[in-house]
Amino acid sequence: MSRQRIAFVAAGVAAILLVGFGVGRISAPPAGSRSAPLILKEVRLLGDLHLVEHRYQTVISVESHREAPPWTQGVPIVSQAVEGLVESATKNNALVTVQGSVEAGVDLSKAEISGNGSEIAVKLPRARIYPANVDAELHSQTHSIGWDDRNLALKARRVGAERFEAASLKAGILAAAEDRAKDQVAKMFRSSGVESVRIEFVDL
Repeated sequence: MSRQRIAFVAAGVAAILLVGFGVGRISAPPAGSRSAPLILKEVRLLGDLHLVEHRYQTVISVESHREAPPWTQGVPIVSQAVEGLVESATKNNALVTVQGSVEAGVDLSKAEISGNGSEIAVKLPRARIYPANVDAELHSQTHSIGWDDRNLALKARRVGAERFEAASLKAGILAAAEDRAKDQVAKMFRSSGVESVRIEFVDL
């Protein structure tokens, strides 16, 4: 396989993987029809390939209260007393159901490909985790007479996103994404006539 064909296949890998199509053949035009020659105008490397998704759901209890004014911080006894009064007068509590997903993938636009003939080497960037997609449903909320915090559902979403991302990292989502990327890229090149594909992940 020539260098030119290897470069073409490499560029096509990202596009084919991201749209989810397999390798196919261009069918001949119907009998009796005429068509102009097919011209490749542009090959554009697409970006992130999302490979693994984890889904979560949990119930989070969140609370909030206003801080005591700055002028009370200088005197310990006064500070503690005022802080307690402000907290009890402005305390909010809520129960929120948070659900969402965490995905991990590889940026194929950073791939580096080298080799000759039927053997190529592919360097892919390390898999990365993407910000969690999170929705929140407020079930119940209590608030004090001094303050009604309308942002508790948003706070629960932030807490949920942090927990979901941490759980996915602990569960090995990055390693799973790299395994799938390695398998898919290798299959794509082999189906295009490359006999040996060596893939490694590096910090690009």
